[in-house]
Amino acid sequence: MVRLFGADSDSAYFEHATSTQPVVCDEMDTLVLALGHTPNISLEESLTDYTGDVVAVGDCLAPRTVEEAVLEGLKEAIAI
Repeated sequence: MVRLFGADSDSAYFEHATSTQPVVCDEMDTLVLALGHTPNISLEESLTDYTGDVVAVGDCLAPRTVEEAVLEGLKEAIAI
């Protein structure tokens, strides 16, 4: 729930996503960033010949949080 705001030689500076409060991680050795989210639609594409209903939820629609993916799956399961 934080966004990277900056970094220096041994600290990373974040901002909390909802409260905007600063979060500082000191005495770090390494900072690893995972950037560039791309939806994975390979399973949906492989089911084009399937005659049943196919509903896409989660990251195959758009990369988001796990909470959003679980909620979408729950809503579709309730609809069955």
